[in-house]
Amino acid sequence: MQELQSHIQEHLSALLMDPSSIVKRAVLHDISSLCIFLGRQKTNDVLLSHMITYLNDRDWLLRYAFFESIVDVAACAGGRSLEEYILPLMVQALSGAFCPALGLLKSLLIFPKRCGRVGCC
Repeated sequence: MQELQSHIQEHLSALLMDPSSIVKRAVLHDISSLCIFLGRQKTNDVLLSHMITYLNDRDWLLRYAFFESIVDVAACAGGRSLEEYILPLMVQALSGAFCPALGLLKSLLIFPKRCGRVGCC
């Protein structure tokens, strides 16, 4: 069984690092079976280590696929991985994605206070 897991892990790693986001999304589509097959340790070591990098990808569909599949992965990875690793990186990714928009919104909300009224300029 261990030899089979190693063989699948090699191929899975190659797919998770494929330059095509379509390939990566395909792997994430039904990830729960792979998590069960690999077990907790290899889910953390193999799957999570690659999946976390998807949060920085330009392809929004890959980031969306990450969020769709992370529940199954977190269930297999365990509570400690979820609390110490997955959630902080998800929060960081989400806050980073909206940071420019929030900065613009903040400046728009502060601007009327500086002018004294909305639309003064």
